Amino acid sequence: MCGALLWLLRWPTRRQSIVYSLSAGIAIGAMCLAMSNPYTGLMGCSIFAVIGGVVAYFHTSALTVVNLTLATVCAVILSYRMIATTGDLALTAAAFITVAALNVGVPFGIQSLMQTLRTDLRGSDRDSLTGLHNRRSFHNNVYELMMLDRPRTGKYLVMAMIDLDNFKQLNDTQGHAAGDEALVMVSSTLQENCRATAVIGRLGGEEFLVADIAASPNPARMAERLREAIAKIPIAVTASIGTAGAALDGYSARDNLELIDALIRTSDMAMYEAKRAGGNRVCHFSTLVSVES
Repeated sequence: MCGALLWLLRWPTRRQSIVYSLSAGIAIGAMCLAMSNPYTGLMGCSIFAVIGGVVAYFHTSALTVVNLTLATVCAVILSYRMIATTGDLALTAAAFITVAALNVGVPFGIQSLMQTLRTDLRGSDRDSLTGLHNRRSFHNNVYELMMLDRPRTGKYLVMAMIDLDNFKQLNDTQGHAAGDEALVMVSSTLQENCRATAVIGRLGGEEFLVADIAASPNPARMAERLREAIAKIPIAVTASIGTAGAALDGYSARDNLELIDALIRTSDMAMYEAKRAGGNRVCHFSTLVSVES
């Protein structure tokens, strides 16, 4: 009752939820063992499945196993009492199997469902052709990168917008299969030539984005390395790359999201400047494009 009232007032913390789950499990076990009728107590052990479902959804497999162990110990004790009292092995076995099926099936079934949903969610955040982050996933992962990188003194969020030169001509002359192959090769090249911390995404078409935390607002060395690597892939494509960077000064979610958007716009404008200058080059813009523009 106290736990239910707490959840009605506000969502509990992780620690409160764990304490509640363990306390509820102990209380259920004590109630079942205290019953004078061992059959009633044994069937009461099926209530552990409810707590097991909550634990499986919100917490770890280890805590799910703890709940299952507690249910098993109580069920074994009550099964022994039931046999000693009634001598009915068939009824005891049937009751024990029912309790075991509930306590195994419910929590581990929920865990299996959650794992499937996580896999589907990860897939929905990826570009189907290259396996890179899509636009939404790119934003989310750059935001997480900014929040995790502390302390921020002397740190900059840098962005590189990459657009493949004459990609339409490649599709028109060699076919879309060659274009898709080029996109896959470029995505692999970006992953091989960026740091492990970098967030890499495909915005669609032949446009890619790379974001990372750096000690300088101008990622010239990284951008030039990417440009040279793309020019060396077997399919004849080059890249126009626009870069931008800004200090990680804001701590609020709104500041961080606005900074991401401003850097994407600025690096996009720098990329078009590189393309207008002939392509296969890097252009850096040091002044951010404002949110209002």
